[in-house]
Amino acid sequence: MSKGMRYAKQALLSGCSAGGLSAILHCDEFRELFPRSTRVKCFSDAGLFLDSIDVSGRRSLRNFFGSVVTLQ
Repeated sequence: MSKGMRYAKQALLSGCSAGGLSAILHCDEFRELFPRSTRVKCFSDAGLFLDSIDVSGRRSLRNFFGSVVTLQ
């Protein structure tokens, strides 16, 4: 909590895309860094990748990320 963050009255953890997913995953840990009196919020801007059936009736994200894994 360098640079005075422990004295913050408000704190926001945010990210977009993969960073948004990280904001979701680390929100509770981020909250624990501050005193209870600090108002803490987490914001994910497009970071939740659902493995669900899309409007075409397929699991497009599963196929896409499967290709990414194969590529690596």
